[in-house]
Amino acid sequence: KKFEKTIVNDIIDFMNERLHKQLFLDDICTHFFLSKTYLKKIFKEETGYTVMSFFKALRMEEAKVLIRENNLSFTLIAQNLGFDSVHYFSNCFKQQTGLSPSEYARSIQAFEHKLRLKEEGEKAVD
Repeated sequence: KKFEKTIVNDIIDFMNERLHKQLFLDDICTHFFLSKTYLKKIFKEETGYTVMSFFKALRMEEAKVLIRENNLSFTLIAQNLGFDSVHYFSNCFKQQTGLSPSEYARSIQAFEHKLRLKEEGEKAVD
């Protein structure tokens, strides 16, 4: 989604470029020459989220992609996304999605299995 204020879109692009690193509010303020107060205000007004909760959500969306599309361990995914530990990553993932990473992976596998069965059934009818 694109937001009205260009600076907010630029900040989100900046966050996306740094999903694999730790990022602090000070990093964003320094990069964009903004005060913390102003950054927090415009970001919340524009997105409805705090800056760091938005960044965490972006990281969790990337984690979902990595879980779905790669055969990486959760430890490697956590490291790739700049988390200090797999435990902290798992807690953040569960807070964001309602599922642990392994529950999410199992749900994706179950969905893909059902999809394959449906496709095979449709081919049999043809």
